[in-house]
Amino acid sequence: RQMCIRDSRDTLNEAKETMEALRGTLSKVNEKVDSFGKFGVQGKVNLRHESVHANKKSDNEYVDVKGRLRVGDNVVEVGVDNVGARGEDSGLSLQAGRYLWTSLLVRGGIYRQQAGVGFNLVGSRGWEFTADAFNINNPQLNSYLSVPIARRLSLLLGVEDIGDRDEYNAGIQLTF
Repeated sequence: RQMCIRDSRDTLNEAKETMEALRGTLSKVNEKVDSFGKFGVQGKVNLRHESVHANKKSDNEYVDVKGRLRVGDNVVEVGVDNVGARGEDSGLSLQAGRYLWTSLLVRGGIYRQQAGVGFNLVGSRGWEFTADAFNINNPQLNSYLSVPIARRLSLLLGVEDIGDRDEYNAGIQLTF
């Protein structure tokens, strides 16, 4: 009987040591995860109408789909833009970025299958202003403003190819 009690005591002591070691390991893992800072995934779908009457072209509707992974102040953004009636305008985007301040994200990489840079500026009430410069051979500048109108839904207004074709856009943005 004493042997059984001693074995039980030894087993409990080993379990206690194991739990203390596990607690120490989990504490170190928690410190590492906390050191990354903010972590999140965000998606956006833009449904927009582009008016190009001034250019003697037909109006078009487009869809843009974007996903963003944030770890600390660093961001990776992937997307498909201009999915719509004119398939030749569709383009893939893959950009890396960094938050310089809590409200300013600066990005660079591939935008609509061209080298590009851009930024996002987010206001205190949830509005977001974006600008993207791309296409070294024929420089283009696009800019959009999204203004929240409901939870996860924003009004989207913008101009593409600023200073050249000035293609005006209006639509909605769904955020998830």
